Amino acid sequence: MSRFSGLETADILSSQGKFKAASEALLEAAKFTDNILKKGSITLSAVGALVAAGEYELAKKELEHVKVLMATCLETGANPNQDDMVRIAIGIKFEEVNLISLAGRAEEATKGYAALLEEYETSLKHPRFHDLRDAIVGERAFLLVDLGVIEQTLPTLEKLEPGQSDNAVLLFYLGYCYVVVKEYRKARTKLKFALALGLPPHLNFRAHCSLGIAYYFEADYANAKTELEIGAKTASERYLKEARIWKWLEGSCTGLGQTIEAERYRKLSRSS
Repeated sequence: MSRFSGLETADILSSQGKFKAASEALLEAAKFTDNILKKGSITLSAVGALVAAGEYELAKKELEHVKVLMATCLETGANPNQDDMVRIAIGIKFEEVNLISLAGRAEEATKGYAALLEEYETSLKHPRFHDLRDAIVGERAFLLVDLGVIEQTLPTLEKLEPGQSDNAVLLFYLGYCYVVVKEYRKARTKLKFALALGLPPHLNFRAHCSLGIAYYFEADYANAKTELEIGAKTASERYLKEARIWKWLEGSCTGLGQTIEAERYRKLSRSS
């Protein structure tokens, strides 16, 4: 497999939501270049795919590999492309903060994204780095949404959408926000699109449940039940409890006249 066919394969796999397979294609592609800077860049892309796949320990391992490659690049005394060096430096710190976020340390991660935006403020203003800036701003906004800062953060997400209309994670958070502010039609559109594009595991069940809640408030109890049950299959115990998923399912079954199932979910709600 050539390096270029590997990169193309990784792009296709990522677009299909097959992030683990995409990371493997990227790591394989990295073997086909002796250019340390290119190898670091490709490996960093693999880190992002591993994070999306939920393979956090592997992501940490490969991130350390990227750091070694960059240190080697500097030690050789070569004259690498400075824009590429800056992009990789930002990317390394970005993935480090992502891993902090995914470890459940939301407030620490929020500060980390803010510090990253401040440290590289000048570089991130340049058009060639706007994709990175939007990614950092977006991730920080997502965390603020999870911390309950909804109305203030929604405009930031809406501003990002035109340039990232195929960003499943952004669309999920937009949909989630629209549920909270009771714009259920918009919520359904964004959440369905996000699910169709493919979401990482830690967001997939949340998207189904959020879509189910949107349907519930529109009194579409059949679709509400379907989406909530799909989400509940892979949701964490903590999420099921905090998002009161069993109560939403109880209400959906009640709305459908399914008294036996409603009672079953009521008991699950009491025991959680």
